Amino acid sequence: MSDSVPGVEHRDVQYFGYYAMLQHQQNMLQDTVRTSTYQSAILVNRSKCFQDKLVMDVGAGSGILSFFAAQAGAKTVYAVEASEMANKMKKLVESAGKNGKNAFLKDKIQVINAKIEEPGLPIPQVDTIVSEPIGVLLFHERMLESYIHARDHYLKPGGAMFPAKDAREEMFGMPVVGHFDPRNLITTPTLADAFGVDFSTISLSELQDITMPFDWETGYTGIMHGIAGWFDLLFTSPNVQPKTPTSVVELPTGPMAERTHWQQVRFLFREPLAVNATQRIHGWMRCIVNDTRSYTIYLEVVVGTSVQPSDPAQLNTETFLTETNSSPVVRRGKWELHEQTYNYSYIPGQTPEHKPEYSCLYQPEARLDDMSEPERTTDFAFDAIHMKEYEEFAN
Repeated sequence: MSDSVPGVEHRDVQYFGYYAMLQHQQNMLQDTVRTSTYQSAILVNRSKCFQDKLVMDVGAGSGILSFFAAQAGAKTVYAVEASEMANKMKKLVESAGKNGKNAFLKDKIQVINAKIEEPGLPIPQVDTIVSEPIGVLLFHERMLESYIHARDHYLKPGGAMFPAKDAREEMFGMPVVGHFDPRNLITTPTLADAFGVDFSTISLSELQDITMPFDWETGYTGIMHGIAGWFDLLFTSPNVQPKTPTSVVELPTGPMAERTHWQQVRFLFREPLAVNATQRIHGWMRCIVNDTRSYTIYLEVVVGTSVQPSDPAQLNTETFLTETNSSPVVRRGKWELHEQTYNYSYIPGQTPEHKPEYSCLYQPEARLDDMSEPERTTDFAFDAIHMKEYEEFAN
């Protein structure tokens, strides 16, 4: 690692001690959206990526992904886990086949109690790497670096990675972690807003300093309090063109999707920003690794076209917040992603008869004039069909 990149070794005792606790493994296992999606992705792609293949599970934890890989027919699974949870996993593996239980695991999994970055590990080149290296806003905990290290050192050319890419890194904000009502969004996210992270090609240096530009159009007149962030994951076999519905599995984590333990994250402005409907919101977020297994977030937001955002490549981290900018349409912020607070106040279905005005959001008058009375009660961010589906989910 470059001397200019903060290390994480001094945090290893606390970090791996945390994940050695069964209750924290239980929390992840009970995230049924997460766990079942991984299982579906592995089993759907078993013939191409798992059957009779050498597989590595990076940061194996309780071993659940290793078990799924063995279930999919892997020849050998190398389960790499640095915490003491590896010893608990070994007990499960060593008891496989006894009394007829878990026979499919017998002689399939080799547990390696080490960090993947350690030299000389008894691991050959593998056909497939599977991992759950994801933290809040995708990058928190810096486990993705271990995932990429495993790819660079142990994955055969053309090998598969599960997950393969972050599909929609759409929005950005302050570390307030928790689910929120998607009807409070002042812009409607689309695929065109996505910032893609392809785990098959991204380099370690790119992962350690990420700049995400954004450019949106507001749907309402109202007050903008910050920016929210989430991600979607895609699981797919490599080099399969065209991608068929059966070969691609998606795990969304946005506010309109089924809840997961990752939730969403919001970054709140110190001073809210007034915006008008159809106005442009543009700027950038730059995420730079720090020594707490996380990232420092720098954000600049500009409303309208009278002022242009600064160049993120010229960011001066020492003076970013103190540089004077008297423009009322510019907001800047800096946050440490690991210094999170939590907000669990949102309960889906509490306000089924929602109107934008309840959130102090106002649609353009021209649009209201063109709408019938029933249409005026429908959220601008959802058409009637989507709203019905959302309420069915929420209730």
